[in-house]
Amino acid sequence: PQKHVNLEFDSYGRYAGYDESIIKKRMMQVLEVESPIEKELLYKRVLEAFQIQKLGKRIEALFDESLRELKKEEGLYINKDTVALSSTDFNSCVRVSTEAERPFVFIPKEEIAAAICDITKCTFSISKEALIRDIAKEIYGNNRTGDKINEKVESALKYLTNQNIIKVESEKIML
Repeated sequence: PQKHVNLEFDSYGRYAGYDESIIKKRMMQVLEVESPIEKELLYKRVLEAFQIQKLGKRIEALFDESLRELKKEEGLYINKDTVALSSTDFNSCVRVSTEAERPFVFIPKEEIAAAICDITKCTFSISKEALIRDIAKEIYGNNRTGDKINEKVESALKYLTNQNIIKVESEKIML
């Protein structure tokens, strides 16, 4: 059974409770299993361990500080909203998950980028619409492709384009 932790703050909004090392320890435990991970999902996983439902501004600030310390101490890779034990480059593992296990919006762009590379290796070229559909439905089991899924795939495409991994020619995406 997990120990219940009470995160308390003083009247100035400073953390005034439990040993902060437990927060970093929980973050590392989550990262050892789910790296790379979106920062928001990392924070939600840590909150679950503390049996806390909501990520407020003070807890988020505390977690941000703990993450900065872990970056210095453990050499974590942090790229915008992605947190990983080490640099993900373009060899990130595609972890198949359901929407209930890990909502699509919490899948790191690096992981979606790896899925894009896997698909384009097999197809040589693919339209953006077909790519989004294949990633959402075939890899992650989402029956619909809405704005949030489109935005996440677009972010991964931009990431890969900026790194000169993929190119877009005549509305087709290719390596």
